[in-house]
Amino acid sequence: MPGVGSTIFGETFNLPISSVLNGNFRPTVPKTLDQAILQIGGGLLSNSFGNKIDASPLFGNGVGQVYKEVAKFSVETGSNALPNLSN
Repeated sequence: MPGVGSTIFGETFNLPISSVLNGNFRPTVPKTLDQAILQIGGGLLSNSFGNKIDASPLFGNGVGQVYKEVAKFSVETGSNALPNLSN
């Protein structure tokens, strides 16, 4: 699965631009192991499904393009909600 390393890194460390603009260059990390697992798992799921959606001929042209973006947005939103389940 392409992008596994970058997904794991990206889901583990977060450095918002607002922090950088305030002079804080320390990335944040998940508060618990459960949250880290859910963040990384959600990122990998989103990456995998996004790649499959992009490769599907069903979403190639016209209205299919709109459905493709809606499907990718839905997967991304669901994967971003996963870490909140650990609270």
